[in-house]
Amino acid sequence: DEMHGMDRFLKFRDLWDLASFVAHGQTEMNEFIAPRTKEARGSAVDDESFYFALCAPCHGDTGIDMRTMPAMGRVASENPWKALHKILHGHPGEFMPAWQAALSRKQIKNILAKLQTLPKRKR
Repeated sequence: DEMHGMDRFLKFRDLWDLASFVAHGQTEMNEFIAPRTKEARGSAVDDESFYFALCAPCHGDTGIDMRTMPAMGRVASENPWKALHKILHGHPGEFMPAWQAALSRKQIKNILAKLQTLPKRKR
């Protein structure tokens, strides 16, 4: 069938992430990030359990376990818009899911704030 060939280009989880992006649309990032300071507009301690349940299994408790990417603390601090985009929409070709439809805006703000407290460099 016609859809059967699509998995050569996009895996099911990538299609799911794309559907989430289309269904939930773009996000006003200033709601999540203070543009001048780059600080997340959340609390690093509120909803911290979401980081440990959703992010730490792959990225580690300190956000430095992925060999193929820089430390999450560095990305979230230097380019929080990129980090927010990955949280909201996932990462194509990787097992990084889109959380936009699953988490509240407050929870996403708090996860981004938590990321900004993590180490900026790998050991």
